[in-house]
Amino acid sequence: MLVFFFQSEYGDFALLSNLHLLRNSRNNLLAHGRPILMYTSPELYDTQDYVYPAGNQYAGASKEECTFKNGIPCDPDVYQLCLEIMLENGWNVPNDATCARELYIRLRREVLTLV
Repeated sequence: MLVFFFQSEYGDFALLSNLHLLRNSRNNLLAHGRPILMYTSPELYDTQDYVYPAGNQYAGASKEECTFKNGIPCDPDVYQLCLEIMLENGWNVPNDATCARELYIRLRREVLTLV
């Protein structure tokens, strides 16, 4: 619930960050331009593509180290408890960062009193 909200905020930030313009500096060796274009079209910046594609054996090893989203952002028991507390108190799922922070503080306070 809160994790997915912040994941969405992070995605928006990453998009904005990739689209902004890196300006020129005094050092002529440093590249300048939009990061997303610099990554996807290095030939526009007179350089080569340094991306090295990893084979399937590396992808499999990486998957073993990953934690994939399962729809529940925390321990299932804590998640269920938080949902019940929200239902009892009439609290809604947040729609912005400020509301998410306030909900987190309220839920934390309620859970700590129960523990």
